Amino acid sequence: MGRAVNNPAFPDLGNLWRDLQRQWEDAGNSLGTDAMKSPEFGKFMNQATSSSAALQRAFADLSARYLGALNLPTKADITAITERLHAIEKRIEEIQLTMADDQSRGPAGRGFVKPTRNRQPPAGDRSAAADRAASVGGLM
Repeated sequence: MGRAVNNPAFPDLGNLWRDLQRQWEDAGNSLGTDAMKSPEFGKFMNQATSSSAALQRAFADLSARYLGALNLPTKADITAITERLHAIEKRIEEIQLTMADDQSRGPAGRGFVKPTRNRQPPAGDRSAAADRAASVGGLM
């Protein structure tokens, strides 16, 4: 079997195919390079690109009018709604994080100070306050 690969009676078809393909690619590359160097090619490509852009705009406008007539949203409408929704979700997440931070710090961390219960009646009224407390059930 090894002799068949080196035998001129059985040429290597893989090498022949690769050589043919390489020659074809080289010819195509040289033809394309020569064509792209010409000013006519540049003009043609510019016109083709402009025409394609104009057709895309016309199709987009036609589609927007058609969808508007059917009372359906366009891609631009859906994109705008999606962006607004993402902004709202981001703001909700920020609010949730702020609330979680406030809860983890507790009431003192929020700037809320619990009032102290150390208010005393004036010196002359202490006996009257003690009598009232005793009558109410010993609140003092």
